Amino acid sequence: MAVAGALQRAQKIVAGRFHRKLAIRSLRRPIVTFTFDDFPRSAVTTGATVLNEFGARGTYFAALGLMGKTTPVGDMFLRPDLDAVLNAGHELACHTYDHVLCSQISVDELLRNCERNRERMAELLGGYRPVNFSFPEGVVTPLAKKRLGSVYKTCRTIEPGINTDPIDLGFLRAYRVYSSSRIDALKRVIQANQRNK
Repeated sequence: MAVAGALQRAQKIVAGRFHRKLAIRSLRRPIVTFTFDDFPRSAVTTGATVLNEFGARGTYFAALGLMGKTTPVGDMFLRPDLDAVLNAGHELACHTYDHVLCSQISVDELLRNCERNRERMAELLGGYRPVNFSFPEGVVTPLAKKRLGSVYKTCRTIEPGINTDPIDLGFLRAYRVYSSSRIDALKRVIQANQRNK
């Protein structure tokens, strides 16, 4: 298991340095985005409620193969939750259909799995097609990054960091936030983001 983890880490480091899809932000002010991976029902019942109260919107990365199931993070979204997310002005984005990691299958299988997710989303939501992607569990390989970068506008990792110019749209960084996250650490990240604009 330690070898597999070391290999995933090495692949992520290489992926972060190659096949870059660079962009410069048009807004010159700090931006914070809120995203929910997989997503558990609490991301709608609690997360969306909080965002809506502040007039903010989020992105929900949905692996449709998890719909209606229970995972270690709890009960996953149900079919009506997809409508609730879109009707409130949030974005639905793509994960792999089965929440499979890109290191576990060939890149061709990965592309088919993502296409299955997009097709199922289109079937359920009147043709809706997601344009952004999040690597399940943040596992990135160089070839997966390259190939998915041509399919989606952005691909998000869970590699910590602030996205500063030039931004690699195929390797967007993010800070994970859980109920156990320390508020003081989150405040420091927000302050650093503000300083870096």
